[in-house]
Amino acid sequence: MNGDEVRLTLPARPEFVSVARLTLSALAGRLGFDVEAAEDIKLAVAEAMTLLLRPKAGGESVSLLAAWSAEHLEIDLERRVDDGG
Repeated sequence: MNGDEVRLTLPARPEFVSVARLTLSALAGRLGFDVEAAEDIKLAVAEAMTLLLRPKAGGESVSLLAAWSAEHLEIDLERRVDDGG
């Protein structure tokens, strides 16, 4: 996708779900999404993060990528195992 992007890496812990939700909600607002669409994005991100945190993560992170152009917004979340060095 040709456009701008935001990358965020968060610890794979439940207390960081709200950080991902708020980041994507703010981005949706900045991109001109209406309130209902922004709420849908927040819900989808929270559900995806919750799924990625099962089973309990330890020493892992969640990588979030939001990329957009004039026509599209693409959000990708991935659980990563930290290699420790």
